[in-house]
Amino acid sequence: MKIRVFRAGHGDALLLTSSGGKNILVDGGEFHAYEDHWAQTVAKMREDGEVLDLVCVSHTDRDHIGGILRMLDNEVKWRVHEFRLGNSPRSNRRPPKLRRPPEVKAIWHNAFLEKARRRQFRSSNRGQAVLDVSDILFRSAMIHAGAGDTLLPSAENGEEASVVASRLADRLKFLGQSVGDAIELSRRIGAKQLNIPLNPEFGGEFVLRKRHQDPFDLGDLAVTVLGPTQSDMNQFEKKWNSWLRDNASWLKTLQKRHDKSARQLHQDDLSDILDAAREASITLAGNQNVTAPNLASIVMLVEEGDHSILLTGDADDPDILDGLKAAGRLDADGRIRVTTYKVPHHGAHNSYSNKLASRIIADDYIFCGDGANTNPEIDVITGYLEVLFEGRNGFPPALPSGVKPTFWFNDGPKVASSKYRDHWDRVEDLLKVWKGRLGTRFRYKLMSSGDSFLVR
Repeated sequence: MKIRVFRAGHGDALLLTSSGGKNILVDGGEFHAYEDHWAQTVAKMREDGEVLDLVCVSHTDRDHIGGILRMLDNEVKWRVHEFRLGNSPRSNRRPPKLRRPPEVKAIWHNAFLEKARRRQFRSSNRGQAVLDVSDILFRSAMIHAGAGDTLLPSAENGEEASVVASRLADRLKFLGQSVGDAIELSRRIGAKQLNIPLNPEFGGEFVLRKRHQDPFDLGDLAVTVLGPTQSDMNQFEKKWNSWLRDNASWLKTLQKRHDKSARQLHQDDLSDILDAAREASITLAGNQNVTAPNLASIVMLVEEGDHSILLTGDADDPDILDGLKAAGRLDADGRIRVTTYKVPHHGAHNSYSNKLASRIIADDYIFCGDGANTNPEIDVITGYLEVLFEGRNGFPPALPSGVKPTFWFNDGPKVASSKYRDHWDRVEDLLKVWKGRLGTRFRYKLMSSGDSFLVR
């Protein structure tokens, strides 16, 4: 099994390829990551006759779903182009700018469609212009926080109310973008547009960890779903429906735009059907909390022969360990040995614990994140190194004798955005210190050029 890790902005984007040629794309990073870092790789797959047997969107946060949406948008453009040429063979219309992605055989994606709870809300502002989603959420947060135009002390920790309101606004905006993007994807792959099977191994229902469920076979690959649980999805649904009730007007606009897209896929006179309201939305807010979408992350173990990779999305540490235990994958000491481990939540502290670091032993540790929100965090990298090599809190080193791990990072000081370069300099300095201390027992690889690296 080969594992290619792409640069992906704040997020994750990994391509797994089995020895028999089966391909799984796990997440796509931010919107720009598709054009900037992995569109050409998957386009070559199509030209070589390969397909994406499965695309897994671990959860609906924009830094995971964004690039997948871009790829699907590009496929729509190519289908429109083909239709135009089929109806006007002499047309000199130019093909889309980006080369065509490969065929997608199936998508795993957990999201609640807006129609499921439509009867629960009504628009009360039909005569008003539709506000930008982020603006709606920010105003809502300010009201909920009670800030207004005054600065009131927070009863919780003395913070000014404006700070509390701003933080709440970020969280609501983050959720709002996630819901909107997830609805976009659900519509894009639906029968009226791209008609890509959704969660076929689960009968079109949610991808969930179920008791006594056997691994799913994808050619040479065995895929074991470790999360989310039904309880995780119930929490997600509550947040989802709350957002929908507050944004009925925007949903109507989204509905009209996608209905128009579906119609234009079968017409000759086409406008630009992919103008997206999301393009005007505010840049992804900084929010490191383990949110409801994070908890709903699809966590899975993919195995081929002696090779295995644990894919964790942005799940939190107890859920990851619970999933491994429920699947019977922990040994008598409560540990699992895998070839490759995708460190959860971009190396954020919210998905780290000493227990997690000591229970998952790997040859390769993959940290995804470009430095935004200080991810991967210095303390988290240090935590893994200390737990593995030196032990913590009186416990011995977790790393078995003879295991010499490599820490991989899909960004680094040579390629990082200027605003994150100081963070990456600190990461590199930390790694150099540990390399000097451990010698051949430890290796690290920072991205220094290009768009991706091959772990195996």
